[in-house]
Amino acid sequence: MTTLREVSTDWRYDSIKRIRRCDVVPRWSSYHYDGPMAGVVEYAGRLHYARCVDMDCHPERRFFVVALSDEEIDWELRKNALWVECYGSHCECNHLGVRAIGTANKEPDRERWGRSEYSNTVRHYSDNRVVGWFEGWSTSQRELDYEREEENP
Repeated sequence: MTTLREVSTDWRYDSIKRIRRCDVVPRWSSYHYDGPMAGVVEYAGRLHYARCVDMDCHPERRFFVVALSDEEIDWELRKNALWVECYGSHCECNHLGVRAIGTANKEPDRERWGRSEYSNTVRHYSDNRVVGWFEGWSTSQRELDYEREEENP
């Protein structure tokens, strides 16, 4: 089992399963630096954590998909629900990984968020199992369709 802690930027990608982008559905991003760096994605019918580990070496950022326990999924769902209530849904994504820009609350409830158990807590899931990696958080429907067609001509 390879954990996120064991992965470094010089990791050999061929030793970890590549996941087609069309098989990953970004649900929300939780950390940004000129674009998504981490968040929650759906893969194989289950929520996973995704973390960017390689943003400078390739045309698209590469994300490792990390397995979450039921408790960790519940924590992430509760955290996101409170974030949406306090700040808006602007970090949630459509199936293309595109954020819903313009849906931020005009008057965010910073006080409520600040009192919550989530405000200063970032879980990195370093000891969780890496199930694979994908390239490119955001994409187009055309690119997803093309990727699907490559497998089923």
